[in-house]
Amino acid sequence: QRLGLELLERNHRIDQPRGLCANKTCARPPATELTAAWTVWAGPGRHVLWDLIADRQVNVYWREAAPDYQSGHLVSVTSAGFQRFSVPIPAAAQLALIEDLLVLRFGATLEAHSVNDGAHKWSRQLVPEPEVGSISIRTLARGPAGTLYVGASRWNKLPAPGLIGSALLAIDLPNGATMWAVRLPSQQGDDQATPVDEAGYLYAGTWGSDGKRR
Repeated sequence: QRLGLELLERNHRIDQPRGLCANKTCARPPATELTAAWTVWAGPGRHVLWDLIADRQVNVYWREAAPDYQSGHLVSVTSAGFQRFSVPIPAAAQLALIEDLLVLRFGATLEAHSVNDGAHKWSRQLVPEPEVGSISIRTLARGPAGTLYVGASRWNKLPAPGLIGSALLAIDLPNGATMWAVRLPSQQGDDQATPVDEAGYLYAGTWGSDGKRR
């Protein structure tokens, strides 16, 4: 089975046009059926992962997972549906477009690719401290210019696994280096839940060890 992506014509309305009410009678035009401007098919056996995004030039980016979901491809097409690139990538949990980089997160690793040709720019693995068993990156967010915000959870070592807490990090976008980090003891961050407002302030949703929201 193959899955395809379709771009719908812009001159067709997604919903019905507005109606007109007069003399206690309302009339609404019939709905308009959307038509596809182009269709792009995923590679044989691949599965489209539905976190596709577009940049300001309306180039489109998405991930295609291998049949066993152990690896994938980062794919991009133009606004007209012509392929720009398709490059192999690890199996990732999230794709984010941050300025001129496409950032992937998987496990404790970040990986950045160029929006121009998909070329690998840098990789960064968060290394746990001696008392920490593992780290899991859970969120990505756009920060001020040149900054990527990352949320990660920290876990105890076996045989007594448990949550130590979470951390929020500011990553230097050009090279993946840590600019600063803030720890949240005994709190687990939500997946993909670190919004940033127009002033650059970062917000994080967490669960405390008592099961309450923070």
